[in-house]
Amino acid sequence: MVVAIDGKLPQVRQQLVALKPGDLAFWRQTAMLTAVWAGQAAVVDGLLNDGAAVDGMGWLPPLKHDFYQQTVGTMEQDPRFGGPAAVNQLEAAGLVSNQRTQLGPALPIATECGDVAMLDVLLRHHADVQARQAPNTADALDMATVEGNAAIVRRLLDHGANACTHDRLGRERMLKASRKFIPLAEVGRRAGLPADLAARLICPAVASTH
Repeated sequence: MVVAIDGKLPQVRQQLVALKPGDLAFWRQTAMLTAVWAGQAAVVDGLLNDGAAVDGMGWLPPLKHDFYQQTVGTMEQDPRFGGPAAVNQLEAAGLVSNQRTQLGPALPIATECGDVAMLDVLLRHHADVQARQAPNTADALDMATVEGNAAIVRRLLDHGANACTHDRLGRERMLKASRKFIPLAEVGRRAGLPADLAARLICPAVASTH
């Protein structure tokens, strides 16, 4: 994971092949998703070529105690609050945890990070543009539209993303909650997307009944 974060693909591969065969797929997937978070597109591309699943989930296991304390403790820039005390405070506030954590899929992560280069790699490997990190959460098109990220919105639409998914679900939820429904195209306009791109977010089926 550390060498994946550092963008060292040869070292990642070297360490993976040294694992027991039963552990290889698990750690390759975890390394690939770690590299997505770290913005290491070349590592992600290489591990996908090696067999990592572009739409697959992975698990970040608990870190060794000393490494976890050191890593999280050094995130605090003020030296008065570094070390184990900082970790304890962050844990108490619910900001960090050394528990087994699910990661993925990769494409929503790249979108959340605004990483166009990573998105291009994932789309080249036929990532599912409708993938979500969890049920009832925003998909990549929703996130990119809210952020007004025209480059990512355009790529997602060009690869089959469907604004109607957002509008159908959103309209149903807002009707149940007696709240005003805002179509994704309007969200995009408010976020500063170019007019021609926002127009591509219109869902005719929902717009005709709104």
